[in-house]
Amino acid sequence: RGMPEADKVCYLPDPVPANEASPAQVAALRARLGIEPGRRVLLQFGHLTPRKGCEPLLAALAQLPEEIGRTLCLVLAGPLRRAYAPH
Repeated sequence: RGMPEADKVCYLPDPVPANEASPAQVAALRARLGIEPGRRVLLQFGHLTPRKGCEPLLAALAQLPEEIGRTLCLVLAGPLRRAYAPH
């Protein structure tokens, strides 16, 4: 049975304000990072720790069909904790 649906969801506002970027700014950043035009970007930022789920994310991405994987770019941005060494 579990909990009622309304009790399972908790809205957590993003603590980082979103800034609008122009298409030219986005293209310049993609070029600087070497991200090919047309790729979907998955961004995970913050301290890279086991709590962030980097390893399960990488495992899930590895299971995608190759034709989908070739259309994606994963960007992990943030300090890597010394105690956390991905396998």
